[in-house]
Formats: sequence, structure tokens, C-alpha cells
Amino acid sequence: THTSDQQPATTMKLPATIDNGFGVAHPASAALRSIAAAAGAGDSIEGDKVEEYTNLLDQLRQKVLQDLPTIGDNLRSLFVATCESVLLAQKARDAADKARSEATDDKQKADADAAVEAADAALEKAVAVNIAAATPILDEIHLLDQDDDAMDIDMDSLMQCFILTHGTPQALGEFANQGADQAGLIDGLLKDSSLMKQVVMASGAKGGKYGPAMQTYDAICKKSSEVSKYDILQRFALATALEHADLMAEFDTPKIFVDAVKRYLHYERAYLCGELDPTFADRTTWECRMICNCDAPDDQLGWGRDMLRNYRPDEVLESDYVWRYCRSVRTEVGYRNAEWTSTPRTYQQLISGGGKCGPRAWFGRFICKGFGIPTWGARQPGHAMMHHWTPQRWVPVLGADWRFSWWEGRCGLDFLLETQARAAGEDQYFQVIWCLEMIGYAVLCEAALDSMAVLPNPSSFWCSLALMAKHILAKKTKDPKAKLSNRKPKSAVVGSNVQNIINRRMNSQLEEEDIVTDENKIIIPAASCSEPRQSTNGVQFTKSFLGGQQLHHTGGDTFEYTLTDLPDDQAGTYYLVLRVCTVHLKQQPLLLTVTCHSGGYVGDNDAVDVMTIPVPYTVGEWQYTEPIKMHLSPGTNVLSFSRETPNFGLTIKDITCTMTT
Repeated sequence: THTSDQQPATTMKLPATIDNGFGVAHPASAALRSIAAAAGAGDSIEGDKVEEYTNLLDQLRQKVLQDLPTIGDNLRSLFVATCESVLLAQKARDAADKARSEATDDKQKADADAAVEAADAALEKAVAVNIAAATPILDEIHLLDQDDDAMDIDMDSLMQCFILTHGTPQALGEFANQGADQAGLIDGLLKDSSLMKQVVMASGAKGGKYGPAMQTYDAICKKSSEVSKYDILQRFALATALEHADLMAEFDTPKIFVDAVKRYLHYERAYLCGELDPTFADRTTWECRMICNCDAPDDQLGWGRDMLRNYRPDEVLESDYVWRYCRSVRTEVGYRNAEWTSTPRTYQQLISGGGKCGPRAWFGRFICKGFGIPTWGARQPGHAMMHHWTPQRWVPVLGADWRFSWWEGRCGLDFLLETQARAAGEDQYFQVIWCLEMIGYAVLCEAALDSMAVLPNPSSFWCSLALMAKHILAKKTKDPKAKLSNRKPKSAVVGSNVQNIINRRMNSQLEEEDIVTDENKIIIPAASCSEPRQSTNGVQFTKSFLGGQQLHHTGGDTFEYTLTDLPDDQAGTYYLVLRVCTVHLKQQPLLLTVTCHSGGYVGDNDAVDVMTIPVPYTVGEWQYTEPIKMHLSPGTNVLSFSRETPNFGLTIKDITCTMTT
């Protein structure tokens, strides 16, 4: 067994609490010490690392096997039998569903519906019996009650088993044989208990490519001076290295790949600048993988955050986490045939040109990931959608529920079950679920369970036992009376501009803003309308990230501003510009009607000017319209704005009128 002077191999009693690196010793510093020590051992390697890792894996498996508890024959036989019963119930359910699809007349359909309902009930009961059969086994080995008499397992050996099995001795050895630095990275990982735990709890390196993953992690740690200061940045660095071990092509550019180091640095800057969601600092390494794996180039990720803060701050400040950020899909990404304007396609083009379910799901995932919200993309029959994290639970949006979803060879219900089991706490998930799965997968080489179905396999005893334990932990997390051990990692606090604005919005009403007039300039805050005075469907007033408020306009509603008591010396010709933000290429112009009345009120015989103001396509940035000339008379002037329908959204911060000289 590999050992380390800093972190010796540990023999632990499950499920005693195991330090996960979140506070006892900073995981980044421990990882760097181990890797640096291993890499600096020498300039050459001795022997063949493929052979070394092959022999090591055999030794580790034998060591773990010696520690496995003996499960009574009766308990084992009963559990296997109930696994078989679940499979039979599932087959009966599939047959009933097939008969329903083939039913032709009303009676056949009614009978088939009843048969499916009965089959569902039978399957649910079979799973419950399967869970009941698993419970005494789990009690016997004390995995659920945190008893001190739990089975003794050398956790370092088990984690090493997983990494060597998942990465394979052949691939890991070939990587290590390239030189001392490469060997040091693999050996450093296998010697570092804290780092190994983070890696295995995050589901390992993508594609089993631990060599490239550790190279990237090492490069990030050397490049960034911040990764060792903040727990979340260390977790995000490792998540990025694990997820991008297998190269990911950028959006619509199959030969250009996401640079993992730059991807990490992009999110580091965004975090330190307070641009990410306030909950980002508490995300686990596993969850961070589902943030960093966006196919958008980094500049487009940054654009997405800037755009939404400028254009729709209300969707950044949305209190309902189900629709925070991704409500923009509903409001801005029109359901129509996509209109792409250039190659390669971009997310700027996507929000402008719209699309059907695929592009809409792409944008939803993109904007959530950009703000640091984990997402799990999904397909459904004839449809594309997404799921994402919320503080309460993972949720499906833009489609049907979990039963119909699948993604990258995994069904939605299987993913949902894992999220629910993990909610019981990272430590408990590691000590119970991960331990059982790795005994089956890495030590006994059991066949993996079918991830497209949440079903046991009678031939995979330990993996099936882990599945039932997931059900037990998931049920615990759904019980409002349960006391969960979901200890969140301790994270350094970085002020969040988003949270500050949310707090101000919650603690104060939207205050009115005043029109400012000086000798030759009039500044009209967009939210200082005389009509409407409160938000409507087509005219919405929101807090602005520029300070104060701003206005968002859609549809045919009119909004107007009344300038009262304009002195004679300030009457005359003005240049008018609006500070606007748009995200759609095709914009309807603004129609400005200026009604003037020197008597202080507006009547039927007052002078009226009508002007057209072209609305620029600003690609989510703030920009001024081209100036137009208008005349203001002494007394009262009403500026009324409207647009022809249909139209796309238009956000306005303020209107500036400058007197001509």
C-alpha cells in the first residue's frame, strides 16, 4: 500500500466521520505537498509502471477482501431473491406498457391503463421489499447507524482500488512511464488521502484519464495564487481538472477545445469579483463539475453574465431559484426556427435568433452555468430540456418530469436518486454509498448496474446493496423531521454584488427617481414615468446594477414622462438620446410623441410632434441611441414612447435631452 509522510494510510471504522479536507487541513495545500514531493523524487523512474500498478491493484484487492464482513447466507439469499423479484415486476410493467401502446379501442385502452396502474403498484411494492431485505444487512455491518462496531476498511486501499480500476493500470502506467513528473502526479494522488477522497466523491476523472486530470490540477495550482486561499476555488479547480480530463469542444467549433486552466481562471475572477450566484461558495466538487462543463468559450460566459445583469436584472434577482437566470429562455429565446447569422454560431446569436427545444435548452444550461448554478442537460422523447440545482432540490425545467429524461447514457430517475442521497451529507454518502459501490465495482469487479434504469442486479450484490442504501438515504432527505448531517464545506466569504442587490431589493420598496434639469440638459430616469406609475405586463421597473432603477419594455404598452413648468429660457430645440440595452438583432423603432402646452396642462389643441427613434442592437451592452431633434415649449411637455407590435424586449436606463447651442 502506498503511504505518505504527511497523510499516512488510514484504517477506519465505517461510518465514523472521515475528514474530507474541508477545514481540518486545506485540501489544496495537502495536494500540492504530495504532488510536489512525489514529482521531485528524481528525474527518472525505475521499472515499468504498468506492471507496478497491475501488481498494486491485485494486492489492494486482496487486502480489502480480507476486511470484508461475512454476510449471513440467509440474508444474502433473501436480498438476491428480492432483487430478482424487482426485475420480474419491471418486466411485467414493461409488458403492460407495451400492451397499452398497442390498444386500439376504448375498452382495450381502459383495460391497459388499469393493467399499467397495477403493474406500477406491484413494482413499487417489490422495490420496497428489496429495500426491506437490504436493511438488516446494512444494520449488521452498521453502515446506517454510525456504530463503532462497523466493519473495518482500509479506506486508502479502497480509494486506490477505485482509481486504479477506473483509470486502469495500463493507461495510468503508460502515462507514468513518460517520466518522473508524470509518475509523480499519479503516485502523489495515490498517496494523498484527502485528495483521493475528493476525487472519488466527485466520481473520478472523466473517461478514467487521471494523468491529464492531475496535470491540469497541478497547472491550475501553479498558475493561481488564489486557489489555496479559498476552499471553493480548490474544489472548483479539482472539478475542472477532472471534468476536462477528456477534452470538450467549444460550441460549434469541433476542433477547438475548452482550455481547462483558463476555464478555472475565468470562474476564479468571476467569484472574486462577486459575479456568481451567492450560493456558489457552497458547491461540492461533484456539483462544480456540472458548472465548469459548459461548451461556451470563456468570453461568451462572461458576456452572458454581463448581458443578463444589464438587460434583465429582474431575472438575476429572481427569488424563485427554479427560474433564476433561466427564465430568460422563456422571455427572450423565442420558440421558432433558429436564425443563425454567422459561423461559428454563438450564444449571442442564439438569444437573438431563437430556436426550438434544442437551442432553448442550450441557452438555459449556458446561462445557469455562467452564474455558477450546476445543470444536468437532458433529452426526452422528441424533446430537449434541462435540470438544475436549487437550494431545495434539483429540478427539471423546460420539459416534463424526471421519468422521461436521460442524458449521456443515464436516466433521469437514477441521477435524481443520487442527488437525493448526496443531500444526506457528503460524509454519509462517502461512508455508505461510495464504500458499497466501490467494494462491488473496484474490488469484486461486479457488473455495473444499468444507469438507464434504477434497478438492482442479482449478480451484483454489493452494487445492488448500494442502490438500496441510496433509496434509504434519499427517503431520509425527503423526511422534514429527519436530522441530516449535511455539513457544508467552510468557505471564505467573498462579497457578492448579486447578494447585495438582492438584499436591498428585499428590504426596501422601489423608490421613485426624479427628473434632473439644469441650464441646458434634462436627464430623465427611465423609471420616472408619469404613466404607468407601476409595472405592467409591457412596462416593468426593476432594480439596476448601475444603481437606481431601469425600465424594460415589450409589447404595445405606452410609457410617458411629463416635464412640468419648463421655464422660457429652457424652452427650445433639444437633442434626445436614450441609454438602451437590447439582445435581439431585429428591433422595432421607438415612436416618440411630444405634446406641448404652455398653459400648464395638455389639451386637444396643443402642438404635437411625432418622431421615430431607431433602436440599436447592442448585444447586451449599454449603448446610446442616435440623437434626434425635438422641440420643448415653455410649461408642460409630455414625452410619450411606444413601439409597433410584435417586438422584442428593450431595456432603458435613462433619457438625456441636451439643448442645442
